[in-house]
Amino acid sequence: ARNLAFRGFTVEVDGQPVGGAREGQPVQRVEALCEGAAWTITHHVSPALPSLRATLRADHGVLRIAWDMPGTTRDARGTPRFTRLALGPATRQPGRIYLGFGAVYDKPGTFMLPLGGVQLGTRHIGADYVDGLSLVQATDLLPDQLVCVPEEHLFSLETPHDACFMLAPSAHGAYAAARAYRDVCGFEKSPGVDGLLGRVCLDQWGGDYRAAAKDLDRAATYGLNHAVFVKHDWQRWGYDYRLPEIYPPAGGLEPFTELREAAKRAGMLFAPHDNYIDFYPDAEGFSYDHVVFHADGTPYKAWYHPGRDAQSYRWLPDAFTPWLTANMTRMREGFSPDSLFIDVFTSIAPFDYYDRSGKFHTRAETVKGWRAAFDTSRRLLGHDAAMLSESGHDALIGSIDGVQADHWRPECWLKSYQDADRTPWHDMVTHGKMVLFAGGLGNRYDPDPAHGYGSDDYLSNTVLGGRGPMCDGPFSRRAVMTYWLLHDVCDALAHAEMEAHAFGATVRQQHTAFGKGGQVWANRGTNVWTVAGKRLPEYGFYVQTRKAEAGVVRLDGRRAGFAKTADSFFADARPQPDPETDCRVETRVVAAERLGPRAFRVTVEWNVLAPLEPGYVPFVHIGRASTDESERIEAQANLAFDLVQLTRTGPFRATMDVRLPPDFAPGDYRVRYGLFNPKRGDRVPLRGAEEQRRRIRGGILRVSATGDDYLTEEPLADNPDLNVTGAMLDFGPLVTDGAFRLLHADRKAWQLIPLPASRPFRAEIRLASFGKAHATVSAVERLDPAHTYAKEPEWHQAGDTLHVACDGCSLGYRIVFE
Repeated sequence: ARNLAFRGFTVEVDGQPVGGAREGQPVQRVEALCEGAAWTITHHVSPALPSLRATLRADHGVLRIAWDMPGTTRDARGTPRFTRLALGPATRQPGRIYLGFGAVYDKPGTFMLPLGGVQLGTRHIGADYVDGLSLVQATDLLPDQLVCVPEEHLFSLETPHDACFMLAPSAHGAYAAARAYRDVCGFEKSPGVDGLLGRVCLDQWGGDYRAAAKDLDRAATYGLNHAVFVKHDWQRWGYDYRLPEIYPPAGGLEPFTELREAAKRAGMLFAPHDNYIDFYPDAEGFSYDHVVFHADGTPYKAWYHPGRDAQSYRWLPDAFTPWLTANMTRMREGFSPDSLFIDVFTSIAPFDYYDRSGKFHTRAETVKGWRAAFDTSRRLLGHDAAMLSESGHDALIGSIDGVQADHWRPECWLKSYQDADRTPWHDMVTHGKMVLFAGGLGNRYDPDPAHGYGSDDYLSNTVLGGRGPMCDGPFSRRAVMTYWLLHDVCDALAHAEMEAHAFGATVRQQHTAFGKGGQVWANRGTNVWTVAGKRLPEYGFYVQTRKAEAGVVRLDGRRAGFAKTADSFFADARPQPDPETDCRVETRVVAAERLGPRAFRVTVEWNVLAPLEPGYVPFVHIGRASTDESERIEAQANLAFDLVQLTRTGPFRATMDVRLPPDFAPGDYRVRYGLFNPKRGDRVPLRGAEEQRRRIRGGILRVSATGDDYLTEEPLADNPDLNVTGAMLDFGPLVTDGAFRLLHADRKAWQLIPLPASRPFRAEIRLASFGKAHATVSAVERLDPAHTYAKEPEWHQAGDTLHVACDGCSLGYRIVFE
């Protein structure tokens, strides 16, 4: 039979160990008493120490062990008190462990992890013990740290003070144990949660207010309405300086109000950034009476602002209320936010502290003060304003509504393990009680942009926990893609209970079950996982709900994304986007003719989509890439044509004479070209085989001892994860090489809206799949052309299939039926 036992508790009082055969002060006498459903075990140590009592009782399958010191009066320095309580070693070794936002490790090594919003972000941990039961450990107070020494069978939370431990066992895995803990932990959602559930978080740091207002209007035209817009770096003195003086907005109230009004027009919540952790000495009203002190009587230094050479100090958790009250009143009267982001409070751990008089305060008082910050702000702003914060430990549930869930990589915390992955551990207990927005800031989720915002890694982690999607905002191609792909399914999952979670063959194959028919499968491993009738590539996923489904799957051997509801279908064949939003000229190299040693005449094709103003001239750069992909321009070339041709629309050809001096060493020389204005220094956005710095890849001049050659093209290698060849993918109801959303609720006219920055694309729409069998299309028209050179779509109907070719230069296209 599977079983699990632990060797008591490790106990320290005022830093001194108690009990134990070798180290601690011996316990002189133990009294055990059963009263009703509870057992009390009182340990009498010595006349110099208080009695230590553990009260045990069962609560719906969870064992509670509450520690206290009966009859003890503590002095101003907080003594006597428990300075360490921890469950002892187990009879079995932990084989798979769970912690924080969601890290799962197989066969972990020895480690210690302190509490914090990004590492040990929950007060519950879990383990599947080798050949034994699974167990969740939790504490009612926030612990100090987690200690794991597998060889000693030790996997325990360590916490100070009068704390209650909760132990939830299960024969069905750690997630089942976490659900049992959820039922007794007492978490209740705060008043703003319901208004936040299902929303997408759009996050912006810095930037011009009026430009952001225009982007919010653009986002609204693409349907990004059910969102919260978090605006950082707007405060009076700039980001994190002279706090708490935040009002009026830097740059002026009028443009900032325009930004706020744009969010209102879009239907988004508007959450300005605030901070009550750092108190700057040059702020009005500063006093050391309002800051935290160390035990040795020195004030606690907080954030140091290197740009301003300004050192802040950490607020007393109950001291900032007058400043917060004044700021909320000013903001309500000035621009009336309906949400608020208060930095840090769910990122750093609530702490024990001393005030200026030397009096000791526990972390429970810190929690109380930080809760009051959100509760007071919500009350003053009114309308159950949603309260947000950074990262997201679970200490403030009941006052905090949502967090930007900075979900770091598992390898950040452990270096020794057999396998590991992100997993929705936080979510199993807190889903529906506190909104977790995706993986938080993209560069914190992963410093590699290929794994940050909009990546399949980021998106698959979002859906596994039924979290609120998140992206940088207020407008971009990937923000629109994230919303179209995930909003409908995540909105449904947000309003359903998280019921179960299971792994496949490894921790990288995961399945989460929600109430109301919600199911999520995610493959975070390198092998394709066939499940639920879908083929999931690495970081692929499939989500089913009663009213929507979505996924990143293999179609025709290639990666593709899709989302569908009764009224819409989003197809994403993963085409390469335009690097710019206003490419007025197309260009490519079409041929190269050898003129002599190291000399070629290259033919360049141009197509002016919209006339350029006079003043632009061509340039050609020739150089070799170094190991770090930087480049030194070693030669230039002549690209001659009548510049008047750039001022009128239409195609033309020109020649480029590429020559290398005889003393150039053998090797590959990259040819790059473009258009720039010598007076202003700007370059024209070009459509083609582009690269950074607004240049076109013009080929490679290859020099060798036996001769030289010109490679006229540098085609990107075909890749099943990048549709660089323009392959048409079959999504079932339609076939396309593009990325667009089809809105088909209106029976008389549909709308086809491409992702912003789309290149030309094709689509074959099977009308019967959308309930229009035998219907006749009378017109396909462009809607709101984004550029003057936008063309009308080409189309024809063959039976029940509509064939459309669009240049992608309009907001959308209208499909009209007879």
